Amino acid sequence: MIKQEKDASDYFFKTFIQQDMNIEKAKQEGKNIFQISMGSRAAEGYKNLVKEIKAKIKKYES
Repeated sequence: MIKQEKDASDYFFKTFIQQDMNIEKAKQEGKNIFQISMGSRAAEGYKNLVKEIKAKIKKYES
């Protein structure tokens, strides 16, 4: 395995999860945001966060 140098951006995520009333609704109903509103701002934010995490993992696997 080759050790790659990391910069500060490797330790932080760029994705921002926006506040959304659907998050509170999901919490109250014991569900996740995708079960309540897949198209909400918060759901899109979580989808983007997963994509960002996958990209970071892929970067260090290659």
